[in-house]
Amino acid sequence: MPRTPIVHVIDADPVVRAAMETVLTAAQYNTRGYASAEEFQGEYKGQKFGCIILDMQLTGRSGLDLLVELRRQGCTLPALITSAKSDVAIAVMSMKLGAFDFLEKPVPPLVLISKVEEAIAQNHQLNSPKAQVPPEIAGLKQLTRREIEVLRRLVAGKPSKLIASELGVADKTV
Repeated sequence: MPRTPIVHVIDADPVVRAAMETVLTAAQYNTRGYASAEEFQGEYKGQKFGCIILDMQLTGRSGLDLLVELRRQGCTLPALITSAKSDVAIAVMSMKLGAFDFLEKPVPPLVLISKVEEAIAQNHQLNSPKAQVPPEIAGLKQLTRREIEVLRRLVAGKPSKLIASELGVADKTV
């Protein structure tokens, strides 16, 4: 059952917040606005579908502090970071914390819509049933081609000495 993504707009400036919500609502997005990190955390219920638009200059806790806390709590919603100041250090820090993108304010409406669309598409891929791989299986993706050859022979029930002989490696390597 598909879920409707929610775009969470967190910005202390009511005019900027309302403008973003208006643009996104006109583009058919379900939006919710918050004036502070605390207000967002009070209402956010761990939804997995959507994205966050997060301003760095919030009153109270900063946007960076909120991003750190959300990632620590396991929130995987893509975060679009906005800032009126073009600060390279903040942009780099937010990207290291897993931000989806960094946008300088004022964000042109078409850019905002495009970035939200990209973030939600990524979020949809991460939360699709195909993306939900058990940890035991996810580890198989890290195996080399040679390790997979060994694993296939082990699963087939072949002893280590025979596998080593077939692959031309030492028993200890297998």
